Amino acid sequence: MGGVFYLLPLLGRKKTAEGASIIDNLAQSLRLNHQPFHYIVYHFFQSCFATVYENEPSIGISSDDPVLRLLCACPTDEENYFNGKCEALKADEQQVIHSEVMDLLNHLQTLFAQRQLSSQELWTWLCRRHVQLQIDPVWVEVIYILEELDTDIRRAGLDLDPGYIPWMGKVVTLRYRSRSQAQGGHDDGK
Repeated sequence: MGGVFYLLPLLGRKKTAEGASIIDNLAQSLRLNHQPFHYIVYHFFQSCFATVYENEPSIGISSDDPVLRLLCACPTDEENYFNGKCEALKADEQQVIHSEVMDLLNHLQTLFAQRQLSSQELWTWLCRRHVQLQIDPVWVEVIYILEELDTDIRRAGLDLDPGYIPWMGKVVTLRYRSRSQAQGGHDDGK
């Protein structure tokens, strides 16, 4: 699931004439409903997987996946972190999230149209990548395997450093290392 870090630049890019990004839209639509923003980000990523793999519910993302918890700024040592802390999402909140998920999936289809992949195939190709994570209280270094570098991802600019990600409270950097050099960190195994 390490490829989801490639999505960070897309989530913050302005997508409308009014200058709103996916993250802006989620924050403006849902924060007023008294939900913690990391809970919204959590549901956004859960919804991405649920939408792409709707016909294969066994392929999804576990709520305790360390990458998901990192992206949502959730403590990795607390099981069922959101239980009792957040209200269940209302139908209109779920619809806003689903709309933003569809915008992201459509944008990915446009970026990678030359691959002629279904949404499910494209999501799998992009997101199911091995990474090592080096995590510090203020930064995350995501290390991809150099031999798996894909020029389509480079052309789309998805492997540029996202920088400071406000909802994570961390600076995120993306790096490539050869298999022989990649040592230490956390290998998410996906």
